[in-house]
Amino acid sequence: MKGLIHYILRPTALLVMLLAFASCSHETSIVDGPLLTNRFGPFVQLEPLEASVQTVDFATGQRASFTAVFSKEVEWTLEIRGDESGALKRIEGFSRELNAENSSWDGSTTELPFFKAETVTASLIVDDPDAGDPVSTGLEVLSPRSYPGSLFANFEAPDTRTAEVRDFEFDLNTTDTGVSSEVPAGEGNNFLLLRTNGGQPVADAFFDGLVNIYPSENRAGLFSIPSSIPEDIHLNFFLYSFGSPLSLANIEIVVDGNGNEQYDEGTDPIVAATGGISVNWDAGWRAFSFTLAELGLTEEQAGQIVAIRAIALNQADQQPDPNNHEVSEYGIDFITFTVGGPLEL
Repeated sequence: MKGLIHYILRPTALLVMLLAFASCSHETSIVDGPLLTNRFGPFVQLEPLEASVQTVDFATGQRASFTAVFSKEVEWTLEIRGDESGALKRIEGFSRELNAENSSWDGSTTELPFFKAETVTASLIVDDPDAGDPVSTGLEVLSPRSYPGSLFANFEAPDTRTAEVRDFEFDLNTTDTGVSSEVPAGEGNNFLLLRTNGGQPVADAFFDGLVNIYPSENRAGLFSIPSSIPEDIHLNFFLYSFGSPLSLANIEIVVDGNGNEQYDEGTDPIVAATGGISVNWDAGWRAFSFTLAELGLTEEQAGQIVAIRAIALNQADQQPDPNNHEVSEYGIDFITFTVGGPLEL
């Protein structure tokens, strides 16, 4: 009998011990989840912002990253800006540190223009009232990133006459219109500028003039398209706004009409057009992309491109004075064709 009672009491004692252990666990220092100080404590930058390299060659596939350590998790923004180009790459995160995993940079850009071979400044902005002013560091870009696609024109060789001004209405400012470096280019050093004289319109109050852009000098040759499927081919280009409120751009594609594989005025048809694009935002570059199918090209026409023309227009019906038009102006740069999607910045 005594042994039987002892047998029954043994599991009961074990249960009491387990309950006592469980109750004691509430008094331990074990905490599930992040420490409160990791989220709500005072902010201190424990390690400064530093670049992983002092020079980087993006054209060869190199990358740069940045490091910094904080006393707690915070929202941060890393802004990398080209000292010459003004290009901007923005990287954002929420963490206690910057490292190669969350701050890697391949030379791409968030806001045009593209970076170039230049010194860049990286500034770290921390969203915390104790963070103070942004901290910065610098590095040198030896070569900018190489972008995919087939380049039609980037206006980096002004001595090769691939751009031809056609001022039918005598409204273009022929001194300014042409290859220019008046503002930082969308890519490289030069872009194509179209600017009107303004004032009293000579003839057509909507059309101001155009520039033909050829695949090569002397109007010769067809442009080699990287695919034959219009739905897959994207025409990409950058437009620059000077802030003029009534400027319009129309980009057209001209194909070979007589089979001689060169541009012939009055013979080669215009088969596609973007229509009037309002170029009236605050000064700066923006990227545009259209598939050749959207523009109306057939598979056969896609392989017969002999010219692209940039046309300067104005919003005539919105001019404050119909007899004294405001200047219409814009820049165009980095005309490329990509396959499978728009050009990725």
